[in-house]
Amino acid sequence: MMKPTINETILEYLKTASSSQIACTQRLKCVEFDGSPEELVELFQEIYDSGINGTISPFVAAAINPMCTNTDKYKYGEEQMQIKFYKSGDEHGYYSNFGRFPITIDDVVWPTNEHYYQAMKFLDPELQERVRRAYGPGAAAHIGRDTSLPLRADWELMKEHFMRIALRAKFAQHPELREALLDSGDATLIEHTENDSYWGDGGTGKGKNRLGVLLMELRTELNEPDYEMDVEDV
Repeated sequence: MMKPTINETILEYLKTASSSQIACTQRLKCVEFDGSPEELVELFQEIYDSGINGTISPFVAAAINPMCTNTDKYKYGEEQMQIKFYKSGDEHGYYSNFGRFPITIDDVVWPTNEHYYQAMKFLDPELQERVRRAYGPGAAAHIGRDTSLPLRADWELMKEHFMRIALRAKFAQHPELREALLDSGDATLIEHTENDSYWGDGGTGKGKNRLGVLLMELRTELNEPDYEMDVEDV
């Protein structure tokens, strides 16, 4: 017999809830809940009081995150393992875009993911090549962040697309990295830095951590039984 989902269990409680409370709980995914009714009310109160952008538990974060499709792995009361990374020389530095793992995309070799990502900011082939030939990922980033250079007009729309391409190439072309990613299990991957609140967590956990999210999305793809990652499938 299947356990009732959060949405089913909380239905009675919502009959007297305000419209704003209902709007908040509509973000809940249908996941199994192992706690008591009292714990469920506490969980709901945490969601409502904290808000979607608040500092909340891993389970609640997974439950209200509309992009999360694997919330059944986040059980209430369990502590979710976290893997934090930033510098390429650290224990989990292979997750960093600065990691020295060359990738090949469209027959072009890029020294690091950072080189490729920063080069894609430009439509000018000469600027792309300048970034590709940069001495290291830091130098590539320096060129890419130069506001005097002509940034492509659609960059904000396209940047995650190019990041996904780079990540797929990296983990397809380096089997040892792919194994490490799969071995991370269900751990939350976090680029922990106060220097970036979009790709990283902003140092406080309030950043978007989009690099970590994309890595976890890729891990989910790799775990699919019928998924085959070809080195050219980027």
